[in-house]
Parts: sequence; C-alpha cells; structure tokens
Amino acid sequence: MFSGGVLTKAEFRRILWIGFFIAPLVLLTIAARLAFLSYTHNERASDFLLDGQLENALHSYQWSIRNYFPGNPFVKHALDETLNAINGYHTKGKISEERTTLQNLRASLLSIRSFYQPYPHILQLVDEKLSRLPSNENPSNP
Repeated sequence: MFSGGVLTKAEFRRILWIGFFIAPLVLLTIAARLAFLSYTHNERASDFLLDGQLENALHSYQWSIRNYFPGNPFVKHALDETLNAINGYHTKGKISEERTTLQNLRASLLSIRSFYQPYPHILQLVDEKLSRLPSNENPSNP
C-alpha cells in the first residue's frame, strides 16, 4: 500500500497520532474562545441594561447569540433576555421596535445554523410573532 509512495507506514501513523492530539486541542480552543466572547457580550449587555440602554443591550445579546456552539450556556441567557425585551415592546405597543428586534433575532438564529438549526422552537416562535404583527405600510399615506 505504501510502497513507492511519499509517506511510509511509520510516518503515516505518526501524522495520524499528531492529528488525534491536535484536532481536539483546536476544537477546545475554539469553544473556549466562543464561550469567552459570549460571556463578555452578556456582561456588556447587563451593563447597558443597568444604564437604561436597551438598544445597545439587545445589540450585545445578538453578538452573544452569534457565538453559539453546542452547550454554550450564555447563548440561552441572551435568547431569554432578547425574548423578554420583545415581550416588553409588545406590551408597550412599540410595534416598530418589536419588529426590528424580532428580525434581528431571526437573523442571528439563522446565522448560527450549520448542519442543524439550533433553537428551532424559538425560531418558529419568532416567525409566528412576525407574521402576527401589522404590516409596515401606512394606508393613510398614498
């Protein structure tokens, strides 16, 4: 099998062993980086909320969601806080802010899709809420 090839059997095995050790290290490094970024954006959003800057907090939560990987607990927190803000907009009757936040959340959820869609139930809820909102068009202005 390896006769006349570039790699000998021993070299091939050595490369495989190195790959078995390096690949998990790379994946762990990427996951740690994503978790750190997600945590940082959640903390920044909490600071914005304390200062009363809801729009900036929602922007930080969107970035936290975009740092998704399976098992990241900070993404779930960001989703919950974003949904709370959407419900707050709904109860206050701020339709345009609610629509913008729903569209941004939908875009963030779709951007983290890979071979499966994370949080499909939340994406379905967002789509349903968007479909129930009145249209942008103002019939009084032709």
